[in-house]
Amino acid sequence: MTVNYNQRLMKVCKKGHLNKGFALLDEMMQNKIELSHYNFSALIHGAIKSNQPQRYKSIWNDFINKYEIKPNYITYSLAISAASRCNEIETVKQFRKELEINYELQMDNKTYNELINSFARIHHIEDMLDIYNKMKLLEIVDCCTISCLLSGCVKSMFTFCFFVIFCYA
Repeated sequence: MTVNYNQRLMKVCKKGHLNKGFALLDEMMQNKIELSHYNFSALIHGAIKSNQPQRYKSIWNDFINKYEIKPNYITYSLAISAASRCNEIETVKQFRKELEINYELQMDNKTYNELINSFARIHHIEDMLDIYNKMKLLEIVDCCTISCLLSGCVKSMFTFCFFVIFCYA
């Protein structure tokens, strides 16, 4: 039953129907279905998809404080994405720090690429390149990584960054 609820919640949130997601969460609680970081991630994803990224804050606070559920690395990645869409530079940096301290071994190139995209949104080239260098050390740079970097440079309007990327590549 839990899996069915989780699938339904993820489905409605991926479509950007955040209010339906919260209604489903209420139904889960009424039916005494145990909540998890999957629900946490789905709702933050729903906030992003519904163009309401600022709602990640209340979701984050509720899950950590009210439901006592810890985020996993996917939840952190989604929260970083939402915070960057709200232009919350210090929050993005703090989440990145917590993510790397708690989940560095579980992070994959998709997670790192999302970090690059998030820093691109808030025009932090230095952080983008720092993540890229870390990926190079881990030997997980792929064509998507280069695409994220180039896209970030365009978003940040730093043509110099193109030169830097190709010097590092």
